[in-house]
Amino acid sequence: MRMRIHLPEGIYRAAVIVLSLFLLTAALLKAWALVTDPLVADPVFGSPTVLALVMLVESGVGFWLLWGGWPRLARIVVSLLFLVFAGASLYLAAFAKTSTCGCLGNIPVSPWLAFGFDVAVLLFLHLVMPNNQVFYQINLDGLFGRALALVGGTGVLLAFCFTILTLLNGSVYEGLARLRGEKVSVRPPVTDVGEGMLGENRAFTVTLYNHGHSPIRVSGGTSNCSCVAIRNLPAIIPGHQELPVEVGVSYTGREGAFEKGFLFYLEDESQSYAVGRLKGRILSTE
Repeated sequence: MRMRIHLPEGIYRAAVIVLSLFLLTAALLKAWALVTDPLVADPVFGSPTVLALVMLVESGVGFWLLWGGWPRLARIVVSLLFLVFAGASLYLAAFAKTSTCGCLGNIPVSPWLAFGFDVAVLLFLHLVMPNNQVFYQINLDGLFGRALALVGGTGVLLAFCFTILTLLNGSVYEGLARLRGEKVSVRPPVTDVGEGMLGENRAFTVTLYNHGHSPIRVSGGTSNCSCVAIRNLPAIIPGHQELPVEVGVSYTGREGAFEKGFLFYLEDESQSYAVGRLKGRILSTE
């Protein structure tokens, strides 16, 4: 027989409310990062689309916990969600060795700390039970319950609006560009160039996409000892068209993970440059 820790209903309810508010807060911070930061992307897959999907799932599950319906199924879904989160955090900490997990948008959080939190939530869901019921349901008649419902409903509404904006513009990239007021964006925003030896040179290709109707001239880009983004430039991007540009990178600096930004300079009154980022890892020469 499995060991269970039974808590008073009020304490258990408070713990689940905190968990639901955490999910809604994490979704809100991801949404803010997506809207304000052109370089933000999911740390595992390097895609803002995946980050947007995680945001939608978090907001939906967070509101579900506040609502309290279908409690047995809710416990299973939340457990699966945090099992996925734990796996992603462990990968980022042990293998990708990133400095932040991206769990709270642009707020840096150690992947190891995120992994510990995810495991703690899984243990709570597996071992802890309320005295009288499997899960709980919030009494929405009280002021506190209504406030929580408002918070959860707002999160779901924002997620719904984000989804509609994406569908109307054809893709997450287009929707985010419209929200930020970008005319030209770099795809992908973050490129993983992989591992390389100190002093090694590599090249990769990114795409500059013109979201507007008028052509925009790209006059040049970053040019220094570690990153060159001026190959194939200058060039003109027609309206609603894309331009592949080759970027060269040198593995310079100290051993370990690195990140570097690069710019493309635009001849446009409302946007003077488009920004991208690359990441990789310098291997030991020993």
